[in-house]
Amino acid sequence: MLKLIVASLDEVDEKFRELYAEKKGADGKSTFELKVEGAKSQADIDRLQAALNKERTDHTAAKASLKTATDKLAAFGDIDPDDVAAKLEKLTTLEAAGANPKAEEITRLVNAGVESKLKTETTKLNRTIATLTTERDEALKQATDLNGQIINRQLDDAIRSAAVTAKVIPEAIADVLIMARGDFKLVDGKAVTEDGRDPTQWVEDSKRVRPWLWPAAKGAGGNPGGDNPGGENPFSAKQWNITKQGQMVQADPSKADRLAKEAGTTVGGPRPKAA
Repeated sequence: MLKLIVASLDEVDEKFRELYAEKKGADGKSTFELKVEGAKSQADIDRLQAALNKERTDHTAAKASLKTATDKLAAFGDIDPDDVAAKLEKLTTLEAAGANPKAEEITRLVNAGVESKLKTETTKLNRTIATLTTERDEALKQATDLNGQIINRQLDDAIRSAAVTAKVIPEAIADVLIMARGDFKLVDGKAVTEDGRDPTQWVEDSKRVRPWLWPAAKGAGGNPGGDNPGGENPFSAKQWNITKQGQMVQADPSKADRLAKEAGTTVGGPRPKAA
């Protein structure tokens, strides 16, 4: 499995090293990150997480300040912050006229403005936290999707190579990849099945259960391999078997038709002459 970030290219198979780019950190140390257009690296995710943690810390501090102010103002009731300036101006006028406003009223007006400001800043912090959380989750999803794509590509390359070597018909290669995808997993960088088979063994075993993936044998006349390498041809003169013919017609009519033609007869036709 390819890692998104490695400390040294020695940790990466030589054929994949060109996929990495060197990055220098704030401490001057170098790391190597997988180059994938549009995908966020682990470093990007770490930076987002750090920013998210800072916003959460600021949010906690703001909430603490808000609680302190709220506790202090609980005895003074509520007031609309938009009225603060007008009422302060009124108090100034009263003072100029020789009036003596109560200290409690002044305190209540000032602290009401502070509370309004704290609520506004808390709302902004909550929006920032939500945005950073969304970006972090998207970055993690991209990293997961990228890792899955890399694994599937490595599996496909190994299975395709085995299929080509075994001379699977070219137009069937895509079908082989689809069938094999569910059987294989990547272990220590190698494609293996649950029962320990490698792609070469898996493809070889497929000749017995999926013979149509290989080219049909040349000629007719009862070749027992024919369209069915390593298997029987119940339509041939030598291996003529009506029961198996019927089973094949039910399971795979097109295959039955091909094998019958190779043997020199047709489905439901007479037994061909022995060669």
